[in-house]
Amino acid sequence: MKRITGLLLGLFLALNSAVTGAELTNADIIKMLAAGLREPVVIQAIDSAEPAKFDTSADGLIALKKAGASDAVVQKVISRQAGQSHPNTPSQLTESGSDCKIEAPNIGALVMRAGGRLLPMTYQTAKVDTKAGGFLGSAFSYGIAKVKVKTMLRIDKAQASFRIPDRQPQLLDLLSPLGSSPDNLYVVRLTVRDNARYLQIGSSEANAVGNSSSVLVIPDGIRVNMNADTLSTRCTWKGKEYSHYRIKPAEPLENGEYALLDGLKMFDFGVDSPQ
Repeated sequence: MKRITGLLLGLFLALNSAVTGAELTNADIIKMLAAGLREPVVIQAIDSAEPAKFDTSADGLIALKKAGASDAVVQKVISRQAGQSHPNTPSQLTESGSDCKIEAPNIGALVMRAGGRLLPMTYQTAKVDTKAGGFLGSAFSYGIAKVKVKTMLRIDKAQASFRIPDRQPQLLDLLSPLGSSPDNLYVVRLTVRDNARYLQIGSSEANAVGNSSSVLVIPDGIRVNMNADTLSTRCTWKGKEYSHYRIKPAEPLENGEYALLDGLKMFDFGVDSPQ
């Protein structure tokens, strides 16, 4: 089950690649390894991350090895940090100018415009949970019947600290990998229970004889339909090239808990509107 859960998480991280200023780091790799992701998935995440900032000091690399990183993963971290794995990407640009028309350049974070104010956002790093069912049927069928597993992302605390009364806030200055689609920018509604917030990202089935299947899915009604304004399909920010977007909900949000996803980083917020 751990292998299938790791595969689902790897697919989620690969597909959900919004760039919001939060970098992929050694700590993120260690979390992926702890979740059971296999070497090819981890390497793909390292290759596709933009931006990334890895600690390639002796202590940093030793920590990766202790966490179970293969030599190939460690070498990928070293080469990625050195800029050798992306010879034709923005990480190789030498120009220092910026021509992206950033709407809040002095805030230095993901910015929300709500209630006529510009508000900096912060993120929570989600934990990965699994919920299994069908053990009884599997036991009675001698392992032929499949055990069903749901993969969930969890943030502790029932409510976000960041709260707004605006039901149609704008998320500004979303810089995504060059040529990416705004469809990869996921805003989701979180389910609250047991003093925590949850997001189901996939489901899988497996039995004792090795048959398995997995589906990467966010349930209907959980992803928020967003309207995207393309501010630039190609612009430069701090020497790197991006596509630049601004998004807002297509319909007014209901009161509740939400997050913009960036891999395991969740820029969480709550809506408290008098409606």
